[in-house]
Amino acid sequence: MIWLLLAACADDTTPAWLFSHATVAVDADGDLSGFLTTEVYSEGWSQKQADKHHLCAVAQAVSGVPIEAPLCPGCVDGFLVEALLAESDCAEALLPEPQRFELLIGEALPADDASADAPGPSLGWYQRFDDGEARAQGHIWPESGAEDALPMLVAEERYVLWPTSAWSLGEE
Repeated sequence: MIWLLLAACADDTTPAWLFSHATVAVDADGDLSGFLTTEVYSEGWSQKQADKHHLCAVAQAVSGVPIEAPLCPGCVDGFLVEALLAESDCAEALLPEPQRFELLIGEALPADDASADAPGPSLGWYQRFDDGEARAQGHIWPESGAEDALPMLVAEERYVLWPTSAWSLGEE
């Protein structure tokens, strides 16, 4: 009986959920830079999203160049991005390899998909890996809330990219 009570109170330390968000900026030459952060959570996070289920985080430095004709729903801007490990407190098995993908800015996602309230106007952000389909990831908005900083990304403005959902490590 005591063992069952201890097992029920044990802290789950198995990674189960990923939650990725980013902050990026475009320089005067039109190139993109910033950081993509992936938070890793245990299974218990799926019920209450409590900080106590946070296991570790991976920060990747991102840099990108503009894409001439980005393809996504209502695309207005896009970048070919490289993401490299910058810092992490995760176990080596969770560290990503360097990644290349298209970061696409386009049609806003439906309001019922929002996982965070943007402080002003927002658009959708999408990712495409290996010439596959552009997948909706979340909302993008100017950090300053400036209404004239969209629809295309404006030089020297910082943008927040916030996901509409977390990804289960148990899903295919």
